[in-house]
Amino acid sequence: MRFTLEGNSEWTGNFEREWHGGVDDVLRFPGSEPLVLVIAGGLAYLIDVQARRLVRTFSPVEAVAADQERDVIYVSDGIRVEAVGENGILWTTERISWDGIRNLRMQEGRLEGDACDPTSDGNWTPFSIDPATGEVRGGSYSGPPMTFDDGISG
Repeated sequence: MRFTLEGNSEWTGNFEREWHGGVDDVLRFPGSEPLVLVIAGGLAYLIDVQARRLVRTFSPVEAVAADQERDVIYVSDGIRVEAVGENGILWTTERISWDGIRNLRMQEGRLEGDACDPTSDGNWTPFSIDPATGEVRGGSYSGPPMTFDDGISG
């Protein structure tokens, strides 16, 4: 990908794709001129274009939405959603989906999407998130947090 800076100087970045594929997108980070989010096959790179510096990577990314009003980008790994601001992660939701999130979008001041529900023939269940707090309504996952008990005590 070629980046053009003020004064027409350029530099090129090469971005490795996640092995299993996924979302491909480039988003200018809301509210911050030098930050760009590059998503290559589901592997996301937060880049400071002016400094030619990698700020953060995260993966996998199954869905992404930008909130211009709040200067936030929302990314989903398929089971939960994170709000990423200029200075890092603002919040992470509890688990929303069993295995898959699609149609992530801002709608009338709320973040909305669909969560995969394998318990009902793979149907999709809607959810919404308060963008200020990360509080979730709806979704398909309602089970307890998964824990591992190996039976060994002490």
